[in-house]
Amino acid sequence: MKTEKSPQVQAVPEIPSYEAAVARFQQACEAVKEKKRAVYDAFRKAEKLFKDGSYERVRLEVGDPFSVAMVDDAVMTTGDPIDAKKYVSYARSVVRSVFLDDTFSAEVVRVIQAVSTDARSKESALINDVLAAEKDLAESMLKLQKKVSQAKAALAEHRETIKHDIIDPAMEADHAFVADMPCIFAESAVNRNPAIRMGPDVAVSAQLQSLLNQMNLERSRGC
Repeated sequence: MKTEKSPQVQAVPEIPSYEAAVARFQQACEAVKEKKRAVYDAFRKAEKLFKDGSYERVRLEVGDPFSVAMVDDAVMTTGDPIDAKKYVSYARSVVRSVFLDDTFSAEVVRVIQAVSTDARSKESALINDVLAAEKDLAESMLKLQKKVSQAKAALAEHRETIKHDIIDPAMEADHAFVADMPCIFAESAVNRNPAIRMGPDVAVSAQLQSLLNQMNLERSRGC
């Protein structure tokens, strides 16, 4: 009797946690920096040779100083062309992009694959939180604006009440029958009591003080 082989179950590769993926990637960043440091140190060593003048310089011949053939021959037969090439090459290598490094580029891809789903999901949730908070803020602002408008209306109404209950009766009493008198005996009603201030935009204290000031002004005239 033949026994059937059960199908093999392939293990699903485990996705590292965000913290583990980031830790590995940051180590990769430090590793590629150390690679660059080695080239940088080599560049500084080559640079020191050039600054100190301790390398063999190209010796140009005398007699035909502007001969291209003479210069080409001097470059090939004198001086330290290898050191010069190293100096230039090390400098060019230091400034190259780390993304040209295969190992580092692989780590870039690895960390993106590891954190992309969770990072985007968390970002989406945070965006929703921001939108909800902004909505709450807008609603709160509308409520507060309504409350401010109500408070301002109540303030204006109170000031109008002072005008209606105190200033208006005093003005009405002062203007009583004046308009019926010949103009030679009374000034225009428009010009009476110019010091008095009133209305919803005038503070209660200013309204009452203006009434008092007008009274004192008229009493000082004694007319």
